[in-house]
Amino acid sequence: MRNYKSKIFVLIILTSAFQLLQSNELPQITHFPPNYLEYQKSLKLEMEILNKIEQIEEVYLFYKKSNQNYIQEKMFLEDELNPLFSIKIPAEFIDQSIEYYFRIFLINETEFTSPSEDAINNPYYVELKMPEKISQGKIFQKLSPADEFNFTSDEFMIAISYFTIEDVIENKTIKLFLDGRDVSANSTITSNMLVYKPKSVRAGIHWIKIVIFNNDNSVYRERKWKVEVKKGKISQKFPISISGEISAKTRFETYSTKDTSSYYYDKDDEQKNNAQLKLKGNLNWFRFNGRMFFSSDEDAESQPVNRYSFETHIPHLSMNFGDHSPRFSNTTISGKNVRGIGGKLNFGFLNIHAFNGQIVRNIEGEMLVDNLDDEPTYTGTYKRDCSGLRLQLGRGRKFAFGISVLKVKDDTLSENFAENPKDNLVVSLDTKLALFRQKLIFGGEISTSLLNNNFSTGVIADSLLDTLGIDVEQLPFSPADIEDIFVINANMEPLMPGLHSIASEAYFRAFFLNNLLNVNYSYVGGSYNSLANPYLQKDKSGLNIKNTLRLLNNQLNLTAGYHKYQNNLSGEKDGTSGTTTSDGFLGNIGYYPQNQNFPSFNLSLQQSNMTNDIPDSTFVLDTLDTIIDTTFNDLYQIDQVNNSIGVNTSYQIPWIEFAKSKLSVSFYNSNSIDNEFEVDDTTSVGADTTLYGSYTANSQNYQFSLSSDFKDIPLNTRISFSSMNTRNYSEPDSLKDEIEGEHQTIRLFGEYRLFDERIKPYLKWSLTNSSGTSDYTKNYYTFGISSRLNLFKKETFISGEISHLDYKYEDDSDNDYSRTKMRLRISQKF
Repeated sequence: MRNYKSKIFVLIILTSAFQLLQSNELPQITHFPPNYLEYQKSLKLEMEILNKIEQIEEVYLFYKKSNQNYIQEKMFLEDELNPLFSIKIPAEFIDQSIEYYFRIFLINETEFTSPSEDAINNPYYVELKMPEKISQGKIFQKLSPADEFNFTSDEFMIAISYFTIEDVIENKTIKLFLDGRDVSANSTITSNMLVYKPKSVRAGIHWIKIVIFNNDNSVYRERKWKVEVKKGKISQKFPISISGEISAKTRFETYSTKDTSSYYYDKDDEQKNNAQLKLKGNLNWFRFNGRMFFSSDEDAESQPVNRYSFETHIPHLSMNFGDHSPRFSNTTISGKNVRGIGGKLNFGFLNIHAFNGQIVRNIEGEMLVDNLDDEPTYTGTYKRDCSGLRLQLGRGRKFAFGISVLKVKDDTLSENFAENPKDNLVVSLDTKLALFRQKLIFGGEISTSLLNNNFSTGVIADSLLDTLGIDVEQLPFSPADIEDIFVINANMEPLMPGLHSIASEAYFRAFFLNNLLNVNYSYVGGSYNSLANPYLQKDKSGLNIKNTLRLLNNQLNLTAGYHKYQNNLSGEKDGTSGTTTSDGFLGNIGYYPQNQNFPSFNLSLQQSNMTNDIPDSTFVLDTLDTIIDTTFNDLYQIDQVNNSIGVNTSYQIPWIEFAKSKLSVSFYNSNSIDNEFEVDDTTSVGADTTLYGSYTANSQNYQFSLSSDFKDIPLNTRISFSSMNTRNYSEPDSLKDEIEGEHQTIRLFGEYRLFDERIKPYLKWSLTNSSGTSDYTKNYYTFGISSRLNLFKKETFISGEISHLDYKYEDDSDNDYSRTKMRLRISQKF
């Protein structure tokens, strides 16, 4: 019996070691969160792949604000030789701090995240740097006319924006004066913009003045401009104003290696091309914009890469044709690409949003049969259609109430060799109430769903409803009567609607005394499904509280947050039972001085704890470390603590007189402790001592960079050094082998500007040295040139570069390889 249990223990240790070895075969990645966000400015995020890029299928970014669920966006492989995935979060999204994480999908159909542990509840966090309080000159923006205006006839128009004070002028009076004459009555005045178009205007000097009056007729704000109007040469103009850009890009890549076992051995040279057309235009009150993107990566056996979109806007109506991303609410559809048609009707208090199209295209498959007695396997994919309708009452600034209906269904006629067609119906209600000029906001949403995982067997007969636990006498309709709405049969999830098929959230937001408080509670049942929002985490509920205090004219931000989530509420997820609880806190201090003589600084602390009530496997050892008793638990026990700390600082160095130089330092440390099982040790004196086995994964990341823009020569440079050190170990150390890894990278960049910055040659070099889990050296060289010309009276951009990568293994030189890439891009504006 003793030997048998010893063999079991050894088998467990070997299995754990093998699983650990497999985990270390994952691609190594590195990412440094940005120092801060800038209000209403887009944010570019980058994730570098240090090795094993060939294992990665695709990478997604998941990001959110305080009172929202995660939005998913596919990242783009920006550089193939020195692999770098990147994406931009749009400027209109950034009005408060954000949280995000990466999900990396591998070609073997597995996945991992960054941060690696509990990424959903313990994501990267970036604080918002608010702009300084708005000065008088920044309140009003004169969009038209230019200070020197050359007119032909009736082109003169005044357009002034004041969106920065939109929230505080709701009950004030706005007046426009042209040459001292009040023209407000003939102007179009909205909450954030003023437009006036006179019938005619004479040549010469004109004065434009805008005044905002308080209720007592005192002046709240005013601004005055001088404009010179000149007669211009009359020319024939195209009736529709059109502008845009057309671009083409080609890339050629070659590979070289010695070892026949290498992934790159005998790999064919590769050429990829893409082209893009973007345009926009208007004719009086009609506006439009469009985009077409064509790529050689387009493949009928995978989901679309090409994109076609066209938008039109007329008063009260906007239309989308082709690819677009409708957003209804957090739990229905939020950013999923739909190829079809959509439209929005806006009548102020009444708003209607509808769309119809496909979210998955069909892929031709085949029927596979291994043995004549086996069931066949089908490899195809159905086209998945999606339709949505949303009715909203209220503009949303003060009040909104919305009803959304979403229908997703596989088209069984689109593919002969596919199986398990799905049918999905989602209904949602949401509301929002904003008080005191949006300083106090309440909101909520509740949704319910029905999902049929296989409607190929058709609608269930009335006589068989009792087999599903449904009383046919209490059902007000026959399943056959609503077949076009939803297919009812035994493959439904859930069979009967209830709390488990509901998703809901409630949120509260308040801005007071320089505090921004966000409170959010969400619940998603285990049987709630929206096929248009596939990454929504189900079977989960939780509370999230976060408050930011802004001081010193928005220069100092103090943020504190707490979350508590419960996962696996139904206890039915694979490998575990009971509820998993995750709770944690967030702390952030950010100092962003307006005076550039002082350094900016950001410190972020996060901790999350995950536990469940599953007892772990227990081993009783004697003094010779031989197992004398064992209690096995087949369920997965969770007892995990995750900590992370991030520090960023940057400083504009004033004493370097020959160049404008900025020094940046970043540090990010993550530490995860997983208490896997307990070991009971019977000592020689007969006393029992419990040893708690744990496994720790630690990662430390450093980065130093210095960027310089020289004053006397048209040159800018950047040098950086980054290091990532990992250490995985167990306590006691006999449970698992310790594994350490080190990755250091140095990067140099230089760009020279010629001919009034129209020609810019540049050089890039990086050297990466890795040891521990994988010993290799990677050298990467790039020479490129970019140009900005005026070939056709509009700007023409031509850029090209050549890059070379040498990848050398420390202990396996036969497996070394190299890659060379050439890239050319041409872009013409019109």
